Amino acid sequence: MLCKEYNLSIIENPKEKGKSHYEHSLDKKGQSWKSLLRQNIDRCIIKARDWDEFLLLMQREKYEIKSGKYISFRAEGQERFTRSKTLGADYTEEQIRNRITGGKRIEIESTQRVSLIIDIENAMKERQRNPEAYKRLQSFPMC
Repeated sequence: MLCKEYNLSIIENPKEKGKSHYEHSLDKKGQSWKSLLRQNIDRCIIKARDWDEFLLLMQREKYEIKSGKYISFRAEGQERFTRSKTLGADYTEEQIRNRITGGKRIEIESTQRVSLIIDIENAMKERQRNPEAYKRLQSFPMC
């Protein structure tokens, strides 16, 4: 409501979350287990001729696989399973199957990608486009 009142940009219907600070810092150090899982999935997709072979290749990479409503993977020594869909739109079961068969990737609209960096960039662009709104916002008393 406040953003509309001051003519600021609003992100409509965000679909994906960005990385947590912890995940981002691990990723920068090369220690992120989600990034490693993505890399292993990508490598196995390239090698696999079908879904069963993909699952076998993932098991050879020392992942335990749980199928249910969502496919999940757990690396050796990892406490919990990770649903593949939480890795991003390219890692849902449907999309993995599609990638194995060489199907077309589902493109995600850029407006659905939400992260702190994108939010800051958009805010700076909006500030340049509409400096009056930001002047009014600066005079607004904050709690």
